[in-house]
Amino acid sequence: MNPLTFPFHNPRSNSLQHDSNILLPLTAFRPISLAGMEEVALMSRVDTKYVGTISALHGLLSDLVGKHHVLELEGRRQFSYQNVYYDTADRTMYHDHHRGKARRQKIRKRLYADSGLSFLEVKSKTNTGKTLKRRMPSGFEDATFTAEERAFIKQESDFGNRDLVQTLRVSFDRITLVDLERAERVTIDTALRFSLEDQRSVASELLVVEVKSVNARHSDMHRTLLSHNIRRRQFSKYCTGMALLASGVKQNLFLPRLRHIRTLSPVETIT
Repeated sequence: MNPLTFPFHNPRSNSLQHDSNILLPLTAFRPISLAGMEEVALMSRVDTKYVGTISALHGLLSDLVGKHHVLELEGRRQFSYQNVYYDTADRTMYHDHHRGKARRQKIRKRLYADSGLSFLEVKSKTNTGKTLKRRMPSGFEDATFTAEERAFIKQESDFGNRDLVQTLRVSFDRITLVDLERAERVTIDTALRFSLEDQRSVASELLVVEVKSVNARHSDMHRTLLSHNIRRRQFSKYCTGMALLASGVKQNLFLPRLRHIRTLSPVETIT
């Protein structure tokens, strides 16, 4: 079954939107708009990822009140995202990550479900550890690339002359916090769901936090996350979902990460 026609879950069906206890501290944050976040767009940045469980979210948010702004749009402070990833038929981008290639790329379309906006994105990791992200407006459900999108992929990636196919779909809910003084953004993702052809996996208790800054210095956020047992871990939504659901791909180097994820959250796979 084509991934784009596979029934995707309702982004609100497993959301924390209605859990007033967990998200109550969000109401005390100072809001920031998309325009205000332009000061910390961070299209070239260092990404540091942390993994924990949603049981830590209430305490984490409580500790960050007064220190960060929260992205707010039309009264909402948590938003649903959907990604569809592209790769070569032999999964070059997945295997580049698996073998630890320093310079690697991901190509995806991202839908901001609450606003209906969608973009084609090329996310590149440099051999110095920097993350570069370039994007252009795109139709999320379009199965093929337009000529303009092809030109964009050729300009921004190493895969402009390769045939790319849709692979994994991922959905999640996100809270975005901003520290204007430190030029730092923090994303908090929950309700992670993966789908590939006719298979789905759900990691309902997992909490993934990403600190995005201009350099790799340890901030107050790093210490706060550790105090809530949210630990620094390598984590890729694309590689995690592929390792869980795809057949015939190497995954031995990802097995320790998968075992750790399962200690934090039950992973339900539906075929």
